[in-house]
Amino acid sequence: MTPWRDPLALRSGLRQTRAEFGGEPRRVTHVRTTSALNDRPRASFMLPASVDPPLDYLAELHISADAGSPEQVMLTGFVDTAEPHGADVQVEALGAPELGERTIGSLTTSGAPAADIVYMAAREAGYTDDRLQIHGIDDLPTEVFEILTPVAGLELDEPLTISGVTLVPAHQPAPGRPIPAAPFEHLTMEPYACVAVAMETASRMFDAEQGASARIELALDGLLASTLYGLSAKPDGTRIPFARSVVRARPRRLPAVCVYGLGSDRTWIRDTTAREMASIVHAELLPADETQSPVQRGQALWDSIEFLTAGIRVSAAFRKTDRRAIRAALQTVSLTDQQRDRLDEVLQRLNEPSLAMKMRARAASDGVPLAASEIRLLRDIRAARNDAAHGRKPSAVSDHDLRWAVSIVARLVMYRWYRSAIRRAYDGTQTPTAGPTAT
Repeated sequence: MTPWRDPLALRSGLRQTRAEFGGEPRRVTHVRTTSALNDRPRASFMLPASVDPPLDYLAELHISADAGSPEQVMLTGFVDTAEPHGADVQVEALGAPELGERTIGSLTTSGAPAADIVYMAAREAGYTDDRLQIHGIDDLPTEVFEILTPVAGLELDEPLTISGVTLVPAHQPAPGRPIPAAPFEHLTMEPYACVAVAMETASRMFDAEQGASARIELALDGLLASTLYGLSAKPDGTRIPFARSVVRARPRRLPAVCVYGLGSDRTWIRDTTAREMASIVHAELLPADETQSPVQRGQALWDSIEFLTAGIRVSAAFRKTDRRAIRAALQTVSLTDQQRDRLDEVLQRLNEPSLAMKMRARAASDGVPLAASEIRLLRDIRAARNDAAHGRKPSAVSDHDLRWAVSIVARLVMYRWYRSAIRRAYDGTQTPTAGPTAT
């Protein structure tokens, strides 16, 4: 194990330590770091208790030493504990905390390289490629993989191909091959009668699994659309039967997958259910449910913000004289009637504030400290939500960022609660309170 070391003493004491919380720089002292092959990187440091503006402990922490030469990254991770001690706060931080908070499900492998397995575990914990350096991961051969996933809520007599995915009866034997359900017989799952099979070209088993799983989900969505079709005839006029039980059916992919490399025979069969390892909390404010998808969680966050900003007024950005001047200037522009009608609609709503503007106004009114990086994070999550709502592929939002965003929304709630309590206290209705406390 590498001993504790003070980076301020490195290279004749010339290096300076820099810490950033979510991209926001903070002054820290007495920094010590440690790392070991059998443990996660750790850091300990002191932070001024009166730090202003306050920082969010759920934001990603980046500690580095810098003295004009290439940056020496000491730790990238998150705060584990923070305890006030007089004028300072003693902070203990961890790298890769997800590896201690989550475990992978049942995993059976054959010929799978260690790099493949480590990469899968890290990605399942929420790590992105830019944060990983795994020896040998880039040397894995590119090949064709066969991916199998059990599907519940669907029965077939014959194989059915949709969008390059083949749905086959789970217990139908094929010449020279085991039944499709054979890889999953050791797993405990709800009953199913179908297995989805997809082929994917990749070098990493996890990438093949993710790519195939996305295509399987797309195929099941297409199949679902056909089961929800209630018209008595097909688009070509052919009459079709109807059964309400079919409309209520929801074909869905079960949390298990088999990945098999056709060239190398590397194989894994695993339970893809995420398992959280968390201690019991007696009372906790939860603005978003972590069992939901990132898009659902993003929607829940902005629903909360919309509720908090209800009734907030934002100063008009354009005066009447400004709008008249804009209209007068547009008279000199050659436009069609349709274009002018559209411009009139836009000009009438010119002073309608966006939800983001109302959020900033509410935060300013309640005195909520919001860093530029935090506003940017909420905007990115809303953009991902809008992409999904309008049929575009949403950009990826990590669990880390969603958890940080939940903390930001909780901050808006707590400040709103506190300000409301203060106003009621001045009205003589109650004593001020800082809101609920988590044990």
